[in-house]
Amino acid sequence: MRMFQRAFEGLMSKALPTEITDKIKLIVESVKEVNMISTIKTQHAGEKIYVDLVVGLDGTITTADANVIANKIRERLFRNLKKVDQIRVGFKSI
Repeated sequence: MRMFQRAFEGLMSKALPTEITDKIKLIVESVKEVNMISTIKTQHAGEKIYVDLVVGLDGTITTADANVIANKIRERLFRNLKKVDQIRVGFKSI
């Protein structure tokens, strides 16, 4: 029964420990164009980590520049967190 429970827990989606969320925040904040993190949601299912972010950017940044920043955030997270599978980055002007 215990083996079944551990296998089942590995398949279920749940939030990440605080230390991993804190690491994600530090990585995202290291991108100089990011003024703030408005929302950060994390979860993992099995071995995969999913990150959903909304970051605040200068209101004068173009959509093309915002996409470059999103790619920079994704690249840093993928490089520093080995089990990350998907990252969604949204923006808001501040």
